[in-house]
Amino acid sequence: MDSFDYIWHLLAPQGEYCRRQAACRRLWESYDLETQRLIYRRIRRKLQAGEYVSENPYYAIADNSYEPRKPGPARPPETIFLHGRPLFDAMNDHIPLVQVDIPDRHEGRYPVCTRSDAEKYGLTIYKDF
Repeated sequence: MDSFDYIWHLLAPQGEYCRRQAACRRLWESYDLETQRLIYRRIRRKLQAGEYVSENPYYAIADNSYEPRKPGPARPPETIFLHGRPLFDAMNDHIPLVQVDIPDRHEGRYPVCTRSDAEKYGLTIYKDF
């Protein structure tokens, strides 16, 4: 059993999220051992306290990979970033989209979201999409 098996067992993904194992393993293995331990402890503590942990194991790992900032705006939820079908639908519906700059985001620095979400969360707009 390697360290990923422990986090996967702790998260115990259900339904459609079970198929995310390979992507989650790649994300998990991108962290050094100390960060993996911190992520595991944060998630375990949150679950024991009944606090929110994303049902999507990829987001659960990513969202707990950093020390939350105390002051200032909260980190935006990953669900506001569009890709695949939701991005295609937003483009077809002519919803104003922007590319934002989030330097410490593991999934990529310049995600796309709606202009209203970017303004709501105070994100740095890189360019119109």
